Amino acid sequence: MGRLLSIILLLVIVIACVGLFRGWFSISTQKALFSEQRDINLRVNPEKFQQDANEVEGRTKDLFRSGPTVENSAR
Repeated sequence: MGRLLSIILLLVIVIACVGLFRGWFSISTQKALFSEQRDINLRVNPEKFQQDANEVEGRTKDLFRSGPTVENSAR
C-alpha cells in the first residue's frame, strides 16, 4: 500500500512539474494590502493543455502511419 501511494505521489509531482513547464497552469502569490496574509492563485489554461494533447495525438498518428525507420549511420 505504501509503495502504491509513493508511485501516485511521484506521478502527481511529475505532472505538476510538466504542467508548470508547459504552461498548463501557473501559481502566483499576492500580498494583502493591510495585513501579513498572502493570497495564492492557481490559474489553469485548458486551451494550452488541449493544444499540447492534440499535438501529441497528431505526432503519434504520424509515427504509426509512417512505421519504424532504420537509418544506417555507420558510413
